[in-house]
Amino acid sequence: MEYKLLLILLIILIGTLGPIQTGVNATLSTYLSHPSQAAFISFLGGVIIYSIILIFLKPPIPNLVELKKIPIWAFTGGLMGSCIVFGAIMIAPKVGAATYVSTFITGTIIMSLFLDHFGLMAFETKPIDVWTIFGASLVISGMMIVNFR
Repeated sequence: MEYKLLLILLIILIGTLGPIQTGVNATLSTYLSHPSQAAFISFLGGVIIYSIILIFLKPPIPNLVELKKIPIWAFTGGLMGSCIVFGAIMIAPKVGAATYVSTFITGTIIMSLFLDHFGLMAFETKPIDVWTIFGASLVISGMMIVNFR
């Protein structure tokens, strides 16, 4: 239980980075000629960090046979990340951090419930029950209050 509590606190801490990252990227885009440049710089920072990590950890390079076994959709994470970052850069400054993040979290909760319920991708099956629906409805209600008060 203590381990799970520590993980929950870590996730909350990581979650605080989302709106900060959105603000950083939106600010950066105001100094550049196009928001896509800010997104590029954001991802370039990630490439640099992960390059350094890979240099130090030295994991084996996957061979072509291993790569061919991976489902094609499993390579779309970076594309989705790009959509998230670019969408945040374009939309968050127009609607505000609280509106953007509460609405984003609502979408995240809805998809998370779907993935867990059906055990899709790498997720263990966790059927939706009345408590899960209650918790999700609280999140959705919070988003509605933030956006339509």
